[in-house]
Amino acid sequence: MTPVFARDVFHLGASGLALLMGMAGAGALFGALFLAYLGDFPRKGWFVLGGDFAFAVCLICFSLSTNIVVSLVFLFLLGFGIVCSVAVSNMLLQKLVSNEMRGRVMSMFMLSLVWSPAYAGSGRSNHRSVRVGRDPSQSQIARALIWVQSSTFRLLISDKLKLEL
Repeated sequence: MTPVFARDVFHLGASGLALLMGMAGAGALFGALFLAYLGDFPRKGWFVLGGDFAFAVCLICFSLSTNIVVSLVFLFLLGFGIVCSVAVSNMLLQKLVSNEMRGRVMSMFMLSLVWSPAYAGSGRSNHRSVRVGRDPSQSQIARALIWVQSSTFRLLISDKLKLEL
């Protein structure tokens, strides 16, 4: 949906779209560097939840914003939050899974990222919202709420991950 926001909300061309995407990428880079700086730290489960909630809140705020500078800040924080969440989830899985099962668990983790409820059907819903003339922020807000729900459920159902909270 970023191209739709660049074109319809901010009235930007290709260079504006590159700026929007680059800010999310810069936030992701800083999130990865921040995690590398922290190293091994306690309470990783809270960090996963915090990253997920930061991602969702920033996605909602970006969806509702019409100011380009404010939107760039939200995109930066959005990239930061999602990388922190996914990377720490990966760390927890690596730490909690036995050596014999690690490959299988990591492959399922990657599948869950690609086929998560937040992304399932997002292309179709984005296409429909643009064709019908709906506000593109509606599908972004729905995606953010589904992301928070699925990540919270993921953490709370696992007994081993509860120990990290």
